[in-house]
Amino acid sequence: MTIQTNAWHPDTCGCAFEYTWDDQDLDRVRTLNKVIHVCDLHKIISLTPSSHYSTVSDENVRKNKLYGRFLGVSDLTQTDASGNVNFKNGVDVSFSWDGTDYARILSASITGYNLSGANKNSVQDWCDSTFGFGKVAIN
Repeated sequence: MTIQTNAWHPDTCGCAFEYTWDDQDLDRVRTLNKVIHVCDLHKIISLTPSSHYSTVSDENVRKNKLYGRFLGVSDLTQTDASGNVNFKNGVDVSFSWDGTDYARILSASITGYNLSGANKNSVQDWCDSTFGFGKVAIN
């Protein structure tokens, strides 16, 4: 058993955390060690350190899973010679957050391709069933 320590700066806000994990544990369960920084968006919410970490982690996972879902839309992607799936040249997916409380809404926008209504609805339906209604808006 070797306990490792890492600093995490999510790309969804300006918060920063230090967490630990046992590198012998295959599940890699992360345990919050301390909050390094609270961003302005999360500062207005009175959170315990563990609920703050959980809230920010949930937001980050939501964004990452949606990014992966967009990579599954064949109209937006191409496969390179190594078999890696990437967005087509000129296609960009961007994310922003609306709100400043526990229920921040993730907004996703696609530029460089006009996503069909059927594909947009399919991704939105997936978001609603995966994260809960009103947690994500596809623009």
